[in-house]
Amino acid sequence: MKRTFILFSILFTFSLQGQQLLDLYLPVIPQKLLNKVEDRQLVEKNLEFYSDIHPELIGYYILHLKTRYEARITDTEKNYLELLKVKRDEYINAKNRWANYQISNLEGKNGSRFLSDHAFSEFNIMIQTNSLRPGDIFEIPFDKNYIDFIEGIFLSENYKPYDREVSYYNLNRDIFVDMVVELESLQLKQAGMTKSQKSDALKRMRENWYLVGKKAFNKQKMNTSFEAADICFEIYKSVNEMKPGFYISLSYDGILSGSSAVEEGLLYTINFERLDEKQYTPFLPVDFYFVPQFSLSAGYRFRLRSFLSTFSFIETGIKVTYLEQKLNDPDERQTYFGNYEEYSPGEFGRNYFIKDGSSSTNDFLFSLNAVTPLFYFTKWFSIEGGVLAGYHTSSLTFQFKKEVLDYYKSIDDAEILHTETVKIENEVSKFSVAPFGRLSFDTSLGLYIDLNISGYYGKYIPSIDLKYGFWAL
Repeated sequence: MKRTFILFSILFTFSLQGQQLLDLYLPVIPQKLLNKVEDRQLVEKNLEFYSDIHPELIGYYILHLKTRYEARITDTEKNYLELLKVKRDEYINAKNRWANYQISNLEGKNGSRFLSDHAFSEFNIMIQTNSLRPGDIFEIPFDKNYIDFIEGIFLSENYKPYDREVSYYNLNRDIFVDMVVELESLQLKQAGMTKSQKSDALKRMRENWYLVGKKAFNKQKMNTSFEAADICFEIYKSVNEMKPGFYISLSYDGILSGSSAVEEGLLYTINFERLDEKQYTPFLPVDFYFVPQFSLSAGYRFRLRSFLSTFSFIETGIKVTYLEQKLNDPDERQTYFGNYEEYSPGEFGRNYFIKDGSSSTNDFLFSLNAVTPLFYFTKWFSIEGGVLAGYHTSSLTFQFKKEVLDYYKSIDDAEILHTETVKIENEVSKFSVAPFGRLSFDTSLGLYIDLNISGYYGKYIPSIDLKYGFWAL
């Protein structure tokens, strides 16, 4: 005679293993199914499968086995096989809805979109994707108290002979009450739990999914005031928790040096107010240009929200940069030729040479910035924006030698009448407030790589920062 068993390939973790379940239910399993090893193994696997979906299904499974192999009824409706399938599908549908409900709760939490896939897989693995049919109505009578009796064996992990006078529904309800109290105590104690203990508590909640949550799925209408998603989020939230604290940064950026180049020579005019008093004015304009420079900065990140999200923090930073440079080496001994301008009718200009022209700058920059995240592409990559305020002082020095020639002779034959050293100093200071933007990469090792750009002095100045932190207070 052909044997009919219900076996699914998807098996889950639960409290009692197959052999333990088989030993527990030996008194109610038809002897015919215990004689062969392969039959025993098949019953073990089915007990595992049904207990994982909902312990009530074990009652329908045992009812089917007793009707099929003890009463020898082969009709699938009359031996309750079809009823078992319908109940199985009803509970699988309910379990799927519960798992999806927990996933929805998890997704609704602030910052949850950066949780690892492992967080959502805690519930995704519970979902069965096989085609489920709507429940049918069966009018074949059966002893519902006996179903509760079989379920109670699983809940109490203890076998006692069936007594028709006992309400096993009420006995099971008492067990469910204790289970709900235990589950709620796990939730209350989670603040003092280790991550491993929280994982064990979540596993227990998933095993007893039909008791967990405000929309629990059990006929006793027992439920808890929390969702499994709550403790799941506590386990995995550290991966995207916004951490405030101090940081230090090494920057490779630019300082706008306020100096004029001397590639075209040190040109100037000399105006005679009196013959012994001269005033020199450089022709070349003072300008600011980009000079790459390493610098150190430090700052603090203030938390506005608990988890990574738009405007979840404000980060402030202070940077001091000093740059000293020579723009022309006096040893090159560059020589330029010029002449005095005519001052009055009848007075002619005097020829001269300019030699050893040099130029140097001393730049000091003090800047403050404040930025906040605008958008997270991933938890490791974000775009941030803010403002930069800076005070920049640039000291400029021009120095050269002027050899004045005898203007009565030609340039080639002229004698040097005297040599003068001319030194022109100037200082330029500017204060500026400009927009500031950056792309920030989190290496997850406490090291951040920031690519910055600012509109400093009307120019776009790029920089790169290697930032290490943060240390929460």
